[in-house]
Amino acid sequence: MNPKVNIGAFMTTQSINPFTVSIENIGDAILYRAGKPVAALVLFPGAKVAPERYAGLCEKLVVETQGELLVVACRFFKNFPNPLQGKSRILIAIKALEEMGYADAAQRVFLAGHSFGGIMAKKYVPNMKLGGLILLASYINHSVSKNATLQQYAAPVMTLGGELDAYTGLNYIARESRLIIELENKEKGLVCRKPVILLRGINHMQFADGIPLAAEFEPARSLEEAHGSICHAMVAFMRAHSSCLGGDACAARAFLEKSVMETRMLLSPYLTAWDANPDFFLELQKAVAPLAHNAWNALNTATRLYCGKIDKYRFILDKSSVGKTDKGLEVYAPIYFERRTDFRDISRNNYLSLEYAACKFRSQDSIAAAAGASPSGKALNCAELNASIIRKALLLITDAAMKARLEMRYGAIDAWSHESTSDELKHTVIYGPFTIVSHRKASGSAWLSCAFSFYKSGDCWRIETAELLTPADFALQRYAGAHYNKLISPLRIIEWATIFGLK
Repeated sequence: MNPKVNIGAFMTTQSINPFTVSIENIGDAILYRAGKPVAALVLFPGAKVAPERYAGLCEKLVVETQGELLVVACRFFKNFPNPLQGKSRILIAIKALEEMGYADAAQRVFLAGHSFGGIMAKKYVPNMKLGGLILLASYINHSVSKNATLQQYAAPVMTLGGELDAYTGLNYIARESRLIIELENKEKGLVCRKPVILLRGINHMQFADGIPLAAEFEPARSLEEAHGSICHAMVAFMRAHSSCLGGDACAARAFLEKSVMETRMLLSPYLTAWDANPDFFLELQKAVAPLAHNAWNALNTATRLYCGKIDKYRFILDKSSVGKTDKGLEVYAPIYFERRTDFRDISRNNYLSLEYAACKFRSQDSIAAAAGASPSGKALNCAELNASIIRKALLLITDAAMKARLEMRYGAIDAWSHESTSDELKHTVIYGPFTIVSHRKASGSAWLSCAFSFYKSGDCWRIETAELLTPADFALQRYAGAHYNKLISPLRIIEWATIFGLK
């Protein structure tokens, strides 16, 4: 070992059949090895997590590779990964391999980061031309910098998450999975180059020693089982992208592909809800204006979607309408998707979905009059529309374990109560654990300025929203025939059902 980094080191050994793994503490890092390694893995711990807490995982990696891997668990000032010390920690592994005679030492080094350590690790792999990046319960935080998304990242990278991670939730893993799906048809081999894998039954700290954090989910697997699955995936990724490691590279790639496909099945509620927003909200126009004799079949519904902060002002000026066109009768409903702005995008247990959707629908009276059809049934108010979104979103969850966790907390979804009341100022719907209150507004400006909120209240969850309902003969023609609503996102309900509502 390089004497410059070996000051004050002490050496211990631990027998793990069939290898004896040596553990060397050199101050800036703890080194795990058996025999003469041919490659190295550098591990950046999570924030405020000492490198000693990864001992079990590191030893298992050495054994899994039959001693071919040197594992370097890094130590940072105050146990907080930082850019001032990152490069020097990686150089420990590079210099160790160089002293063994490997001229291509940097290419033989893989960098792994747990949680915040993964966020700090992303820049070093392309900059130092390392073999690849492994994100453990972490992700590439989106920003304006280079390599700012998983799609743009200029090196092989594996995103490895835990299904029961309450900190880097499966919503973040779903986002990364969706980004790769979008590029697959354009880039051959992308699934193995940038695999996104979710491990069942594993929580955030099982990537370390399993000692739980506050508000952590209870794991469904033992720490030994978790480390086995984590190591197997990590080694498969390194074998797929490094010719120096032994083992069957083709089998490693096949394992990655299979794991990615299984992950997508598990994440299907997210992947389905994420891209369904435009059609999902347009379908609600029919719910607010049911017509007799299937008259909707002869109508064409169009929309314009507004998504950005500047778009919000264009949305304010845009109006819903119903009228005759060359294609027949057309209903036009502008929709604005309100999103949070988070320039850091660091995991704070935030929803990744829309904050809400502001929908300028047409009223039942105005569409029925234009279509020459009779209204059929009662038009849903804003509170009822939100309850309808919740019901439809929860139907997307088909995985037995996901459904069981939700129903263990809130009871069988099919048995949830549904009560609706109204007064002069608001509509209220109580649906299962949700209390949805839609405040009636008398003008467009009052509706626009009313905030949408979704929060926990005692043992229940509360949605506060706003609506503007006017008849077709309303005195102010500017707002005549309006059925304006602020509605929760289906994806936000999926995130609630699988993460935030279970805490």
